[in-house]
This record gives sequence, structure tokens and C-alpha cells, in this order.
Amino acid sequence: MDIRHILNNCILCPRKCGVDRTSGHTGACHMTDTVRVSRAALHMWEEPCISGENGSGAVFFSGCALGCCFCQNKAISGGKAGKNISISRLCNIFFELQDKGANNINLVTPDHYIPQIISAIDMARSRNFKLPFVYNCSGYETAEMIQLLDGYIDVYLLISNSCHRICPQNTVMLQTILNMPKPPYLRWSDNAEETRPALMTTELCREVLSSVICSFLIIWMIPSQ
Repeated sequence: MDIRHILNNCILCPRKCGVDRTSGHTGACHMTDTVRVSRAALHMWEEPCISGENGSGAVFFSGCALGCCFCQNKAISGGKAGKNISISRLCNIFFELQDKGANNINLVTPDHYIPQIISAIDMARSRNFKLPFVYNCSGYETAEMIQLLDGYIDVYLLISNSCHRICPQNTVMLQTILNMPKPPYLRWSDNAEETRPALMTTELCREVLSSVICSFLIIWMIPSQ
């Protein structure tokens, strides 16, 4: 799928800054259209279902449009740390992590590189790549961009940090999720031992991803058709 034209007038995140990132200008995410990666390695410290026994093949992308004042990785989220790579190199990184025994490819803070990631996944699958892809995001997404990932992402992992009192409707959404009886799963970040199953419709997934909700972690799996 070739959707790089989105970067000409960038609307990937809810800020919709409209910057032409293909011309070398940086958007609200602090990045041009060139993929910048701060780290790619086996990561043992995600949730157990993500890291498993061998580790998650984490690819940490530089840049972020959220701009949290308490960010613990400002050098990375501000785009100052990392190395510029090509899409073909990103594809090769997927294979290198697979060869190291990774359980999955964990795309960390990927939202401002959705077109490039889709191209890299297409490239990898044309070479018979087998691992599932995890979309590890802040939740600062738009429904339209999440729809573009349909068929590419196997697991969505959402960590949100802003106060739900600003958006009280989110509390209603969370209660709806908690009352649903089947996977995927919601785990509260302040008590990792408590895990409750919750079935989410496609519409509800998109609605939740389009919101920024208080101090929780959502993990859900999109079953293959």
C-alpha cells in the first residue's frame, strides 16, 4: 500500500499539523519523512504476553507528537536520539529480530511513521515474514489512521497518560469494555496482577484509540480473518 502522499500535508496524528514532511520539514512529531530509530533489540520487559520467553522484537522509533511534560525519554521523543534508516533497512531489522528468536515485532511509538511501516511490512511479507506485529502506542491516534493498519497489525498495545476527568465520556467507554465477557484483555497499570477479558468491536477499538485516557494499559488482539 502506497500512502506516503499523506506525508505531503501530514495528518497522521490528531494535531494534523499539515507540514510537508517529504520536503525535509519537521511536523508536530519533530520528524521528517525519514525513519529514525533509537533502538532495535530483543526486549524482555513488556507485558508477559508480549515479551514471552524469548523477548519482544522492539523497534523504538524517534519522535512523538504527544509532547508529555513528564516524558522519560525526551531525547528520543524529541527526535534528537536515534539513527536515520531506509524503509528497506527497517524491513531487514524485522528479519534480524526474527532470527534472534523474537516472539513478535514490537513497533514502539510508531504513529508518525505509519506509511513507512506499512511499506516495510509489505516488503517483509513479500519475503515470507512470519512474526506478528505489535502496535505499541500512546493512544494519541485518529480513527482514520488506525483503519489504514487493518490487516497489518496483529496486537494493539495502548498506554495512555492523561486525566480521564478531562474527557468523562472515556470512563463510560472503559466501563463498557470491562463489562464485556471475552478477549482481548484490559490490565490496569497500577495492579498488573488483575487482568479482565473484554471483547471490543472494531468501532469501539477505534473510538478508544482516538481518545487519551487516564493511567491504564489496554492490550487487545485482532484475530485473523
